[in-house]
Amino acid sequence: MGPYKGLKTVRRVVEDCINNIHPIYHIKTLMIKRELAKDPAMADENWERFLPKFKKKNVKRHKPLKVREKKQYTPFPPAPVPSKEDLALESGEYFLSEQAKLARKQAEQQQQQAERTEAAKRRREAAFIAPKEPKRPKVDGQQQADAAEDAKQAAQRLKEKQQQKQQQEAAAAAAAAQRQQARGEAVAAFLSPEAGGAAGEQHKQKQTKRVQQTAGSEPGFQHKRASAAEGGTEGSKQKKKKHVDADSRPAGCLSSTCMLCSS
Repeated sequence: MGPYKGLKTVRRVVEDCINNIHPIYHIKTLMIKRELAKDPAMADENWERFLPKFKKKNVKRHKPLKVREKKQYTPFPPAPVPSKEDLALESGEYFLSEQAKLARKQAEQQQQQAERTEAAKRRREAAFIAPKEPKRPKVDGQQQADAAEDAKQAAQRLKEKQQQKQQQEAAAAAAAAQRQQARGEAVAAFLSPEAGGAAGEQHKQKQTKRVQQTAGSEPGFQHKRASAAEGGTEGSKQKKKKHVDADSRPAGCLSSTCMLCSS
């Protein structure tokens, strides 16, 4: 049997087994204690730091999806399932001939077909049945007056929005017209003969100043200028002569190189 402490240990292991705790945990602890007891230096030491510590895990049990209800216990076995022959004997079909069985079967099929046809007809006619109209709540005079006032206010707000939009469009058109007028005035001032004359006068003055500066720096410039002036005079004379010849052409001639004119 062993000492009294051994009996207490066995009792604790057995009780834990009953409480669904595996004895391997106790066996591991007992093995470690036996090894420590062999060492005399560990006789007065605390062994808690050497012993394993196991954490309890609450594992949920698997619950079945469908719980079957327990039927009431009866000592007698259930009645046997009747066969086809038993059913035929109960209905009397067992004693009928083949033709009578066939006629009975056809009658049942026709009855089932008539029922299915009637159900389909009811489903088709259900789409043409008008639904019941809900009862309209009665409207008193105060509610009618409130509705009319709300409609009047909505119309007034819509009218104000339209007026604001028209005013904005008119202001935008006036601003565009002013910008167009200012642009036209600027273009007219730029294209006016006074502005053109002033610009031309300034250009002539600059050109004269440049010519004078060039004449002072180059000694043969006067001679070149005189020859250019003479050439320009001769060119103008030739242009005038051609103009006169062109005026003296016949009325029906449209070409400047006409043979009649040259002759």
